[in-house]
Amino acid sequence: MSRGAFSPPGFQLALGLKDIRLVLRTADQLGAPMPVAGVAYDHFLSAASRGRGGLDWTAVSEVVHEAAGLAPAWGSSTSDPVNVR
Repeated sequence: MSRGAFSPPGFQLALGLKDIRLVLRTADQLGAPMPVAGVAYDHFLSAASRGRGGLDWTAVSEVVHEAAGLAPAWGSSTSDPVNVR
């Protein structure tokens, strides 16, 4: 993550998004608030919508970095895992 190396994925971001979605659905059925999971879901969804779903789940850090208004930390972002440094 510190080098911006998100490929090959150890655990794909898209799978993490699915898992968070399942957690939130179950929590909703039980009436259990999960505010932190909701924030994580928003960031994972944003990363997936920017083409990073096939990258390692730690690629969500790029979205958080960008949301903070900071310049890209690892060079230019790409949705192509082959070109990710």
